[in-house]
Amino acid sequence: MFEVRRPEIWSELASLRRGLAELKAGLADQVTTQQLVVTDGDGVERVAVRADETTGSVLVQVDSAAGETTGVELCAVEPIDDGGPQMLGRSVSGGRGGGLVAKG
Repeated sequence: MFEVRRPEIWSELASLRRGLAELKAGLADQVTTQQLVVTDGDGVERVAVRADETTGSVLVQVDSAAGETTGVELCAVEPIDDGGPQMLGRSVSGGRGGGLVAKG
């Protein structure tokens, strides 16, 4: 068996193990990202959660045999200016998009 006798290698290995343990502990509490996409076994996007500076959305969709997309998207869009309305919700059904609803 290969044996390493250099103490600095063992020290570095211990440091890497500590770092990995800290990373695992952090991921157990929270994962932070701007986009999360869930695909099916064929790689087709089924669920997408997205966020940017002004919008948050959740999209759930399926494809039909006719090539149309059916699903629903829930979204919230911040107003363009402080006095403008917030925009909420949008649906997608049979390839036809629904509208946004102004709130406030």
